[in-house]
Amino acid sequence: MNANVNNIYKKRNYVQAQDTSNYSFDLEDPATWPSVIDRKYRLCIIKKGAIQVKNFKFPMNDEQRSFSEKYYYKTMSNGEKVVRPWLIYSTKMNVVFCFSCRLFPNSKNKTSFTDGFNDWKHLSERIKSHDSSIYHKKSNQEWLELSWRIDSGTTLDCELQKEIQTEKGRWRTVLKRIIACIIYLAQQNDAFRGQNCTIYTEQNGKFLKLIEMIAIFDNPMAEHLRKIKNKEIHQHYLGPRIQTELIHLIGNKIRTEIVTRIKAAKYYTIMLDATPDASHKEQLTLIIRIVQITKTTNNVVVSVDEYFINFLHITLKTGLGLFDVLKQELSNLGICLSNCRGQGYDNGANMVGHKQGVQARILNDNPRALFLPCCAHSLNLLLGDMANCIPRAMTFFGVIQRLYTLFSASTERWEILNKHLKCLTLKPLSETRWECRLESVKAVKMQLKEINNALIEVSESTKIPAIKSEAISLAEHEMSYEFVLSSVIWYNLLNNINKVSKTLQNEKISIDFAVNNLKGLKQFLNKYRENGFNEAKEEDIHICKQIDIKPEFKSKRKSLKKRMFSYESSPILCSTNGEECFVNDFFLPI
Repeated sequence: MNANVNNIYKKRNYVQAQDTSNYSFDLEDPATWPSVIDRKYRLCIIKKGAIQVKNFKFPMNDEQRSFSEKYYYKTMSNGEKVVRPWLIYSTKMNVVFCFSCRLFPNSKNKTSFTDGFNDWKHLSERIKSHDSSIYHKKSNQEWLELSWRIDSGTTLDCELQKEIQTEKGRWRTVLKRIIACIIYLAQQNDAFRGQNCTIYTEQNGKFLKLIEMIAIFDNPMAEHLRKIKNKEIHQHYLGPRIQTELIHLIGNKIRTEIVTRIKAAKYYTIMLDATPDASHKEQLTLIIRIVQITKTTNNVVVSVDEYFINFLHITLKTGLGLFDVLKQELSNLGICLSNCRGQGYDNGANMVGHKQGVQARILNDNPRALFLPCCAHSLNLLLGDMANCIPRAMTFFGVIQRLYTLFSASTERWEILNKHLKCLTLKPLSETRWECRLESVKAVKMQLKEINNALIEVSESTKIPAIKSEAISLAEHEMSYEFVLSSVIWYNLLNNINKVSKTLQNEKISIDFAVNNLKGLKQFLNKYRENGFNEAKEEDIHICKQIDIKPEFKSKRKSLKKRMFSYESSPILCSTNGEECFVNDFFLPI
């Protein structure tokens, strides 16, 4: 009999996850089973099988004793170890049960293994006595017979069971296709729903349209939609609620896998960023970076991987508020903050503050969680401040933004611009993305003559005085020697900085290569400060010859300061060299 029970134990048929969702108890934990188990539930439990908990830290009692996996095995007289398939452990109650006696209890002769046993000191003795009891052998026999009937399809309701299995197979086939559609739309970041949720109607959304398209080529889905259309079934799993539920289930499954990888890697780096969403709620983005080691038959692959974990809703943007939200999320995921070895945030005071910021609070709990500011954010702040603190630079980028605003505000003017431009189009400036300045400067520098021709055509064709005045003003600014020289200098600086920035963002870059790139950029800037102006002038003169601009600065007069007291010297009216002013006021400060 033991051999037969062992065979059933090994060949048990596991119930799928969707089958267990209809029950108010856990099929794997006998402590949650109802006191009276009807035939329907008994069949499901037997199909699931006797699940023996392993690789689990069993809790100690007051006597410092606990359950152990060794009790799952029986040592025979010849030294052979045989599994006891009937012995199962409840993680919720910290007790052991007899699987067969729990399913087929004897009302007259109840045993402690029917209600749960946790006297670990006398467990060995009680297991031996229970294993040899007549009531246990009888329940084992009933378990064996019912399991055999289920496997052979000879139960009293075998025909009904066959219909149930056929229906289960049909639903699994349909659900696989539904889940595939949900994963596809989620990966493409597409909207699911339309104006209604009825199949074969207009404006019913991408999800239902995708289901309808699959039904054209797939018989199971076509049959499913036919039954829905003919109102043969009412539970069709195509509604908004099941879509949302499946998205959450898939997301939780992915997040569980990510957390497993993080725990396997042990050490990790935290990256946070907060921004308001479309509903004006502040969302904190949590990303974790790990070093993942994958062993193959031939070699070992080491990679640095980043994983998005979650969007966390926050109400307080203070360092303490963000830290509490982060700490709670890590606790919910079962990730130890003590294993954090790095932090990466933007340069906000609530993030990088040395006393009250998030990085300081994490360092107080874990001194090994070193903080590094976001290089891209630091570079954006640096270049943005550099462009905004110099009056001539502010004027230069102001003209570029005015050019884009003038043409983009009207489709007619945009068509005029596209007619004159060869390849690059004008780009707007952005406060949060410094790279847009390079794209904007490049589009203007490479097409000065074409943009000027477009401005002239706009000024001649428009009947709006403000637009005409703006076009003429921009044409004069754009074709000035100072503007052309500024575009050359800015393009050279931003282009070299952008190359290094792109290199640093490469996932596979090494530290020594990154350091060499930064050193090279520093050498370029030092060299450009000494010789860059003359090099830019040579390039500027070549451009001016092509677009018929006189390559010279305009002389400017110094403004006179009014004499307030008699002992002050008389102001001297003098002419200032335009090139010297440009170098001192624009080039050297940059």
